[in-house]
Amino acid sequence: MGDAGTDSVIFQMKYRHILSFLPMKSIAQVSATSKRWRCLWACFPILDFSEKGIIHQRLLVQFRKVKTHAAVNFLSALSQVQNLSVSFHILEILSKIYFEGGLPYSFMNLKTLEVVTSLNKSDVPGIACLFKSSPVVQTLNMAISSIHTLANDRWNNILLDRAGCSEQQFWQSQAQTLSPFLCHLKLVNLRVADPMHVVDVARFLLKHGKELQETVIRVNKAYTVPGNKISIIEELPRESDVKLSCLIN
Repeated sequence: MGDAGTDSVIFQMKYRHILSFLPMKSIAQVSATSKRWRCLWACFPILDFSEKGIIHQRLLVQFRKVKTHAAVNFLSALSQVQNLSVSFHILEILSKIYFEGGLPYSFMNLKTLEVVTSLNKSDVPGIACLFKSSPVVQTLNMAISSIHTLANDRWNNILLDRAGCSEQQFWQSQAQTLSPFLCHLKLVNLRVADPMHVVDVARFLLKHGKELQETVIRVNKAYTVPGNKISIIEELPRESDVKLSCLIN
């Protein structure tokens, strides 16, 4: 007989697998009728599927597939929202989805998109995935945090890693694919500790945002920012007559 902890992990893994194939309404109904399953539903919306305690590699691979499938299903249930906030781990999942062709639907009513990220290479394709699926977004808010910054930063994509692809090269290669998003975007707010962290994405948005009206980069005043870094941001080339502000507050 297995110990209670292992049995609990296996039960939760199997039940989440079942949940990932159900419509969101059905999952909510199940969670309302069972106290034992309520904890599972509580973590389901944020897709925080812990892989700790899973011993066999075969099960781990299957569990990762379930996580991707669940992310697609969950975001599908949100496809009609007007405001959406996405952060960290879900971006890594979206990166894998993007390399496989992207999400099978678009957020056609989405007007404001918020992204919280460390701008690791493993996050960037996930951000591009959101841009591609958000063709009518007018306001983009991005908060760049160093909480999940990786020392060994990789794309987790064999071709990009072998080619030594930079963030600037990646964004430039996405200009045509992300054209619908870039044609509707009007306002960009970037909050960051070091403005150099957003140079690549800011350059891309300023250069290709045909309807972009304003970009505001807010730098945390707790950090000392050399004046030359501000100048680099302010001198980035722009496609349109966009107002660019770099504020320290």
